[in-house]
Amino acid sequence: LGVVGTVGNSVVLWLLISNKGLRKRLTLLINQSAIDLISSVVLSATYVYAMYPPAIYTTWLDRVGCMLFDAKLLVFCTLNTSTFCLVLITLERFLMFVYPLQHRVWMAKWKLVAMATAAWIWGFFGNAAITIPFVWTEDGVCHLFIWPDKLLQGLFAVMYYACVFLIPGCFFVYAYIHIHWIIRKRRHSVHPNMNVNQKRLSASQIHLTKICLMVTMAFIICWTPNQTYFMLFQIGHDLEYGGMFWLVTQYLCFINSCINPFIYAFKH
Repeated sequence: LGVVGTVGNSVVLWLLISNKGLRKRLTLLINQSAIDLISSVVLSATYVYAMYPPAIYTTWLDRVGCMLFDAKLLVFCTLNTSTFCLVLITLERFLMFVYPLQHRVWMAKWKLVAMATAAWIWGFFGNAAITIPFVWTEDGVCHLFIWPDKLLQGLFAVMYYACVFLIPGCFFVYAYIHIHWIIRKRRHSVHPNMNVNQKRLSASQIHLTKICLMVTMAFIICWTPNQTYFMLFQIGHDLEYGGMFWLVTQYLCFINSCINPFIYAFKH
């Protein structure tokens, strides 16, 4: 999966950057492809490490490996950053159709870059803040997610589920339903004097929105099992962490980081 994602996202990123017209219009998709590429590379590195883990965690490099790879800190930092970048894409599409005048003001390029940077910072530092305090090495053993209190663990689980999945998911559903309603409304009130270029622009924006919708649907399908299972486990349900079903849900999350290039190719 990591190799497929690396190759696919590299090709997409190269095509978007090498085309001047696409580079100017698709800043957020370029950003999404970049984080998906990094996520795929990190995923590959994590599972190469898993093939040759240290027998005893003694050196500082072993401790770093415990934090970054055994706890999959880098993997989920990049995956969560991808989620927040997808929120930005949906917000941009929502403003484009629902509030087109505000879109020109709020979606200036420097603001897009600033928001994308904030998404990267939040994805990395937000995930690190709830991983680093609860992962450590002691007596040559890597201890993963040892919580000092069950109440704290449950509170974290609910907050994490809400911030990383539930709130973004609800926003995705609301935004695209509203966009669909706006598109249908406009189709029934097309101005007869609209020129060919205006119609072409409208059609291209609708096509781009369909691509973004498919990417969002893939996210919801791939992430729902894992996020729900993890939240239920953390709040005390009798579920097996690290078992077969958990691994299946985790691989669905990993698939999400490499599936987008196929969506772009399918809709091109």
